Amino acid sequence: MKNLRPLMSAISEEFSQLSARLERVEAALALPPVAPVETSLPSIAPMPPQTEGQATGSNDSLPKVVLSQSRVASKRRKQGSPPHSQPREGIAPMVVSQLVGEKALYSVAVAPKMDKQHLVGPAAPLGIPTKQRTPSVVLQPRLNVPTLLIQPKTEDIASSAQLKTLLETHIHPLSLGIKIVTCQPAALRGVIVRLWSPEMVTLLETAVNSHPALKDVCEARVPRKRQPQIIIYDVPVTSGEREDVESAFLQKLRSSNNFHEGSDMKVVCKKPGKGPYQHWLLAMAPGLYNCIKDCTRLYFGFGSFKFKEYLEPVRCYKCLKFGHLRAKCSALVESCKPFLQGM
Repeated sequence: MKNLRPLMSAISEEFSQLSARLERVEAALALPPVAPVETSLPSIAPMPPQTEGQATGSNDSLPKVVLSQSRVASKRRKQGSPPHSQPREGIAPMVVSQLVGEKALYSVAVAPKMDKQHLVGPAAPLGIPTKQRTPSVVLQPRLNVPTLLIQPKTEDIASSAQLKTLLETHIHPLSLGIKIVTCQPAALRGVIVRLWSPEMVTLLETAVNSHPALKDVCEARVPRKRQPQIIIYDVPVTSGEREDVESAFLQKLRSSNNFHEGSDMKVVCKKPGKGPYQHWLLAMAPGLYNCIKDCTRLYFGFGSFKFKEYLEPVRCYKCLKFGHLRAKCSALVESCKPFLQGM
């Protein structure tokens, strides 16, 4: 205990000496006040010195904050944020310092606006430009070859091959000056003849229809184009003769929709609907259909009917072929008869 007191006094003297040395070092290393900050932005400049009277007299001056320290610690920038030298729209206002007396005066300045017209977009990726894929198979447009349809008038001709043989016997293409491309079988025991030019079609049609041995057996004509068909829904059932009812309906339909009087339009059939209503199937000229194909209703007096294009395929239930009905079928054997007997 006697030696402890001198030891503690020696330690206190050493501590006081170290404290005095540290104070002298801090006094020697004291930094001068920070000079005004100069930025490279043209729109931000150091504020001119203002007196206390000017600062209190102007209401539009920016708020001022006097800090006791000589400099402000720099705030750590977040990862991914742009440097302060690059202005960006929507960032916080910048702080501009100014030296007044022995203290630094700081004021808040508005961030400069960005000129979007002079911005440079991201550069396009380098590399070989991608090529558009082209289909491996290019389909050629279908040729519009002049065609003539020849059909028998009597039941004596049983097949298309028999009609073709009869035509080759009585018609000689070389003597008529025509060139036949193909001769293929058609529906209803007929044949389709394709030629090189429309003039040749006219010559062959005249030769077949005026030949003494052929004019009573077969008939040649240019194939008719398909007439578009529409189905009109929920037409009220009307009593009376069928021809009179259909004629009155078509006449009122023409006048209500401003169709011309000679428009090619006819009733194909009628289908039963719900209650006292029917669905009418109409065939019309292609030009007339093109005028109404984008519509959904046809006016009819003080009302209107909903309609749409009708594309149901026609099939014969005797030979099970498409393109004709059972009433016009020329097949001798009924294809579905064994099936019906098996049931």
